[in-house]
Amino acid sequence: MFRTHTMVGLLLSILLTVGCSNTPGPSETVGPSPEKASSPEVTTPPTVTVGFRRGDSGALTYVEGTELLISPGPLTLEFFFDQPMAPDSLWQVMGAGYQAIRIPVPGKTHCEWLTDRHARCGLPQVPRRLDLALGDFRAITGLLPAPRSLVVRNNDPEPYLERVNLTAGTRVRVMTLPAEIIEAHLSPDGKRIATLSWERRVDRSDNWWPSAVTVADPSARTLTRVEMDGHQVRWQDSNTLINIGTGLWGREEGWQSWDAAVGGKPADHNGLLFPCSVSPDGRVAAWLDRRKAMAGGDEGRLPAHLVVLNLETGEHQVVEDFISDWWIAKGGDFTQWVAWSPGGQAIAALDPVERYGRSDLVIYDRKTGTRRVVLAAVNVGPWGYRLAWSPDGTKLLATSDGHLAKVIPLDGTPQIQLPEWGTNLAFWDGTGQRILSATAQWAGVYVFDVTTRTRTDLGDGLPVGWDGDAVYIIRWGTSDQRYWSSGP
Repeated sequence: MFRTHTMVGLLLSILLTVGCSNTPGPSETVGPSPEKASSPEVTTPPTVTVGFRRGDSGALTYVEGTELLISPGPLTLEFFFDQPMAPDSLWQVMGAGYQAIRIPVPGKTHCEWLTDRHARCGLPQVPRRLDLALGDFRAITGLLPAPRSLVVRNNDPEPYLERVNLTAGTRVRVMTLPAEIIEAHLSPDGKRIATLSWERRVDRSDNWWPSAVTVADPSARTLTRVEMDGHQVRWQDSNTLINIGTGLWGREEGWQSWDAAVGGKPADHNGLLFPCSVSPDGRVAAWLDRRKAMAGGDEGRLPAHLVVLNLETGEHQVVEDFISDWWIAKGGDFTQWVAWSPGGQAIAALDPVERYGRSDLVIYDRKTGTRRVVLAAVNVGPWGYRLAWSPDGTKLLATSDGHLAKVIPLDGTPQIQLPEWGTNLAFWDGTGQRILSATAQWAGVYVFDVTTRTRTDLGDGLPVGWDGDAVYIIRWGTSDQRYWSSGP
């Protein structure tokens, strides 16, 4: 999902090496020692017991069951074993837990082995949700404990939807939303919000999965649970919600659609539908397909083809070599490189010129069937940037997690840079003059006026989209740990 996977992995490595290590003194032994490992060979799997303390010096309480629900604040987790353990398995369990919910390990997290059978991790804050695979601890014999998942989560209030009227300067708490939200999608008419949340699935070894789909109606203040096994969820039109990539959850190839006006169960559709961008009228989907180019290209090129699929008839066309060489930007997000013009007659994408620096802005004209380079070598790197066409049709917004967002005027005038490093969550208003975005996931929501180059700060939260002159924002408790959304 993110272009930040590599960065998160690197940050995990750095923090877990620096923040989670102790250098033993001359007479101090930290972690399992070779001498203790020389005891008679153990052939039974290890057992693990978990305890916790509030802060560093609170009383030790042992955890029973599969969930630790606790109020926000500093937390110390302690792990007890009945045999010597491999030191690196502690870093693996803690690091994987944070990486699974796409947040970096907090900088003040400190993990250490007190003995070869006792480990401790101090967390600066109870996370929103941290899923620890205790079965991944490893004894020095190589044996693993019985599979078991422990979910550590704080009991902050549930997230809620807020509507901020920019003209009146008023804020209204609209409704409570499902817990464990990881992303939200506003329907094209602004009347519904589809959310994707974590849920515990008994049919999947009682683990947590990001698969719960709920649709909120802000006007009626209602929530409707949709019987979708959520993966890539987005709106096809104002009434139809689609779920892409369902084959990843054990289903056969295909996709689902759900009519919000009718309700009931979603409809299943045959055929492969990749994560895509849907035309403004909801009839056509488009995406970049690099699979057909994997066998090679001329002179080492690996082009990507534009696929345009009619969702009503199943007819599709392929525009070959729409992207001349996707390998230059390998690791980027091809899903969102495609953007539809407001009238649905043109499709835009970034064609990488350099690994990090520049891209050609290319547009496919559906009426003439031609591809053309509209702007050559624009100063937007190909790595993970997503495009959104302004409603007035005059410019494109390019956003990427951890990078500066930029507005690209189609008339060739200089680009407009948004004020801070931000996220891929950015939305045009109906006029194409203002952008709702954030400086980080769940933090620093703001509105940027492209004409006046001014910014209005709206506090922390998850930006969802526009409702006329108002914006929707999801607020969520007081904890400083949040999920990273995969964006629109």
